[in-house]
Amino acid sequence: MNDLNGLLESALDESQRESTTQTKVEKPQLSKSERVRLYLKQHPGVRNKDVVAALSHHGVKAADVANVKAQLKRKAEKNKGKSEPAAAKSAPVAAETAAPADSSNSIDATVGLDVLELGMEFIRKSGGVNEAQHVLNLIRRIRQI
Repeated sequence: MNDLNGLLESALDESQRESTTQTKVEKPQLSKSERVRLYLKQHPGVRNKDVVAALSHHGVKAADVANVKAQLKRKAEKNKGKSEPAAAKSAPVAAETAAPADSSNSIDATVGLDVLELGMEFIRKSGGVNEAQHVLNLIRRIRQI
């Protein structure tokens, strides 16, 4: 009977060790960079000092935050360059800013909400105001041909 009790106790001890091992494996540790990226995503516009204060117990230092922010900035600039249409990359800068002088640049107070909503949708689909202006300038130039 003692052997049976001892066997049961050792089996219970072993199963408890396995369950604690499994929980350790199931919780992957985040790196300092990942923690900083998550914090910045949840708190946009936060200062480096505040990020360090919030994550110092994980060993995050000001240099870690600065490095992550620099990486995010480079990645955003790289992605911004990819989103431009091929025609926009090859067009000269002067052509983008120069718009032909006509009466279409004047403000029309009778524009309805539906037209404004369509205009906002056009700007969003174009990728922003600058890109939308560029598309309109290209359309004007095509009309002149």
